[in-house]
Amino acid sequence: NATFTPTNNYKWSDDSITAKDVTWTINKAEGELVLSAESGTLVYPNATTITVDKNVSNGTITAVSANEDIATVTVGDDNKTITVTPGTTAGTATITVTSAATTNYNTVTATYTAKVQNGGLEIDVGGYKGTYDGAAHGITVKCDGATITYSTTDGSGYGSTNPTYTDAGTYTTCYKVEKAG
Repeated sequence: NATFTPTNNYKWSDDSITAKDVTWTINKAEGELVLSAESGTLVYPNATTITVDKNVSNGTITAVSANEDIATVTVGDDNKTITVTPGTTAGTATITVTSAATTNYNTVTATYTAKVQNGGLEIDVGGYKGTYDGAAHGITVKCDGATITYSTTDGSGYGSTNPTYTDAGTYTTCYKVEKAG
């Protein structure tokens, strides 16, 4: 607020000459938030980093994922670096980055679309080939960090026991390899 009084030979539009209080408001400006990328593809388990290229208000940056099963997000101590890490589910998640309101600027947001793809697995499989020797033989399946189950019927009855066979013949053992991501 400010008080104004007309000087000699001046008057207000209502013809008065007494002091009047005048109130005005300066509204907050809209901020501008620009990210280094609007979207990206991540392959589990590899994270990616995006940066805040422009934050007019210098408001504190926060970020959230619309689906943390697909991607999680953290903001670095520098208030500019944003790390997007794949979750354990493939799909697309929207990351919303927010610059907090400041004295002169409103809150503003920008989005990053993270497409997460399943990672590949290195699976080593071997079976016995040889002449009958009276010993039990089965397959070997190796995959670091994975759960391996076996079945003698494709698609059902999987369990942790790897079937073995002693008699001469041709055998089929099905296996399933499962690992998060």
